[in-house]
Amino acid sequence: MGTSAATELTFCHSYTTVTLPLGEYLTSNHLLLMMVILLAVLVLAALLVAWLFYRPLRKTLQTLRGSDETLQKNESVSDWDMLNRSVLALSRDTVQFRKIIQIISPYVLRQLLCELVDGAELDGDSVRQTLSSLPDTLPCEGTFLLFVTSNRVTGVLNPAAIEHTIKNLQNIHFPHWRLYSFAYQYSILTVACLQDKQTIADGETEDLTRTIRIFTHNLPNSAVVCSPRFSDLLQIHSVYQALLSDSQTSAARQVSREDIEKRIRSTVVTITEHSEEAAVTTLHHLLSTIRQAELPAQDTLDCCQMLAGELQELNRTYRGKLGAFAPEGDTLTDAYYEQLCAYLHTAVQEIFSNLDNRQRKYLLAAKKYVGEHYMDSGLSLDGVAAQLGISPSYLSRIFSEIDGKRFTQYLSDLRIEKAKQLLADDNRLVRDIGQDVGFLTIQNFMRVFKAKTGVTPSEYRSTLPKKAAE
Repeated sequence: MGTSAATELTFCHSYTTVTLPLGEYLTSNHLLLMMVILLAVLVLAALLVAWLFYRPLRKTLQTLRGSDETLQKNESVSDWDMLNRSVLALSRDTVQFRKIIQIISPYVLRQLLCELVDGAELDGDSVRQTLSSLPDTLPCEGTFLLFVTSNRVTGVLNPAAIEHTIKNLQNIHFPHWRLYSFAYQYSILTVACLQDKQTIADGETEDLTRTIRIFTHNLPNSAVVCSPRFSDLLQIHSVYQALLSDSQTSAARQVSREDIEKRIRSTVVTITEHSEEAAVTTLHHLLSTIRQAELPAQDTLDCCQMLAGELQELNRTYRGKLGAFAPEGDTLTDAYYEQLCAYLHTAVQEIFSNLDNRQRKYLLAAKKYVGEHYMDSGLSLDGVAAQLGISPSYLSRIFSEIDGKRFTQYLSDLRIEKAKQLLADDNRLVRDIGQDVGFLTIQNFMRVFKAKTGVTPSEYRSTLPKKAAE
């Protein structure tokens, strides 16, 4: 091939020679040329795009190589092997993350429900989104019932017994219902959500209440009340407040002045066995019972004065300097109850502040431990002292000097008081009650009980008022 002129293109072969004008050749082949140029541009563009995408991938691979602790130094691993290893690690971490979510889900749900019951101002959409994202949780909308288990006398359940009881309640399997129980202000709340259907069958509410009552029978003086049905979990605050008010009013109407006076004495004597918060809650519950009881005005006023006087005396026992309760008026107004409530709060604060010295701290800790483990027949002074990290002789001296009684005497008194509470249940055997409060044999239980009360357990039970059949 050659060119004979600037405007000609010559193709030479062994047998022939063809000469074409250059312009004619280019015109006849411009489509092919354009396609070649376009193809070249596309190839370059594809290479550029691939490079742009590969750069961050390359950086990711370099990061993975640097962070992979299992990769030996100078070990040669292909990019695809590295990506495969990373995907497997990510899958493994995802499974672990799901397990973590499964573990913390009950705690998140409990905290959320407590805030809802408290009446905290939470965004409804956020609550719904949180509930929908948690595994094995409650829906935000549906058919709900709320059950409250509390102490009908003091309003405060034993914290150690609450945890054990909640574990038992979690084992309830009721057809078509999802139950979730949690602790709230020294009581147990159980939210029941209806599943698979929208209507509550006749007698179903009573069956649920009876079942929860069976699972909480180990709590002394416990009472279970049920709310009317409600459809939105965000309404639980108002439902709880209405239920609490109705139950307190109903319980208060069934007590006499003598009952209230007994409660005042027993409550004030044991007020330091729990935390300051529990003491305040107990006193508020007792004051609410006094206020809502259908007693003559003078009896109500006398009970209020008695409560203030007993607490002032306890305050003096712990070297407090609180003066007598002196309200601005003697009429039972809202202002009067507010002043009394403030007085009780101040008395409790001063009592517990005076418990802050070392010996009183040990005494309070020992009583708390005994209150949680008195059911153990092997409980002893040496064991409690070991838990506190002090010598048995030092703990014994603390009980004698501050509490005015020996450790064994305090333990026996506590067990007998717990036994008295359990004897109110006619369905429980005396032998089982003795074992439940920590006595190793029935003979020892009956001997100590008669020494403390002057009567046998069966004779004591016969003096208790019979409960009306439910």
